[in-house]
Amino acid sequence: MKKTIINLFGSMAQLFFPKLCVGCRGVLQPYEKTLCLKCELGLPLCYFTPHKTNIMHQRLSAHIPVEYTTALFLFYPKGIIEQLIHQLKYNGQRAIGVLFGDWMADQLSDSFFEKCTAVIPMPLHQKRQRKRGYNQVEGFAKQIADKLAIPVCNHVVWRKKNTRQLAQGKVQNRWEELADAFALNPNHNFTNQHWLLVDDVMTTGASLCACAKALLEIRGSKVSIVTIAYRV
Repeated sequence: MKKTIINLFGSMAQLFFPKLCVGCRGVLQPYEKTLCLKCELGLPLCYFTPHKTNIMHQRLSAHIPVEYTTALFLFYPKGIIEQLIHQLKYNGQRAIGVLFGDWMADQLSDSFFEKCTAVIPMPLHQKRQRKRGYNQVEGFAKQIADKLAIPVCNHVVWRKKNTRQLAQGKVQNRWEELADAFALNPNHNFTNQHWLLVDDVMTTGASLCACAKALLEIRGSKVSIVTIAYRV
């Protein structure tokens, strides 16, 4: 009886307050979660292999020694991935990060990435995180870490410089501004780790490289990198 009443109230709530797709804002079907099937099928999957032949790896390895790299989607200006990441970053739609983390985790299991020993979400400066209320990549990072059965380490490296919003800035300006933006927590006690650094979008790679360089200062460190999207 109690279960029947709960189901009844659940059905009424769905009728008057239906769950909407975060992509197209259409009503989700009971079997859909966060995104409708139509939006899911329209997502531009990346299909990067973790081998050193992928373009993401080639661009990053020109600046840092990186082990493995991959991304889940291609990021096109004004495309659906730009829209979804905007929702994730600025509109509190953290379920998007969790969903994408689940998808990425499935791709990373039984792969080279199982050699990683800890996940590092790209740090936000404390002022920006306080304003936003959360780090948009933490849900993505946690899903990956859970699947790989390794810890998320939030306090090994921190963002000491509150850089400007640089997504549309000139490439050289990005590298110059981010060169000294990260520092290690002096109280960390890690050595000989294979870090998996995760972020939302790789544009030029400047922030990823700057953060990775800080991590590589730790004795015995290796770094692999995963992002939700790679900007085309």
